[in-house]
Amino acid sequence: SYLHELCRALTDSLSLSGGIEVVCNADDIHLPRDRAITIGLLVNELATNAAKHAFPGRGEGRIEIRMHENSQGNICLIVADDGCGMDGAKARPGSLGQKLIAAFAAQAGGTLRRDDTAPGTRFVLELFTAD
Repeated sequence: SYLHELCRALTDSLSLSGGIEVVCNADDIHLPRDRAITIGLLVNELATNAAKHAFPGRGEGRIEIRMHENSQGNICLIVADDGCGMDGAKARPGSLGQKLIAAFAAQAGGTLRRDDTAPGTRFVLELFTAD
């Protein structure tokens, strides 16, 4: 329910930037409060970055946030957009946003990867449940 509430808040705040749609599809997964908050911070950073950078000149776009348990029993969080995609120049690995994203992923106890999709970008955080 926390992730759904966060997505509603993101929809409200990002709609001020234009026609950005935030879609949430999350299974009922229970996590310790600290871990859930860290995941919320990561989702907020990734969705905000997508809204700011993924849709230049379009004024509209879609950000999808999904959370489910995978076949290995680990939790997968996916934040994807249908924007212009990232390349090395846009990613700016040393930027504050990228440092925050890496720190939140590590603090949540997961591994994060970025997939450049066509169209858009997808971040996948895999959270290992056997801590």
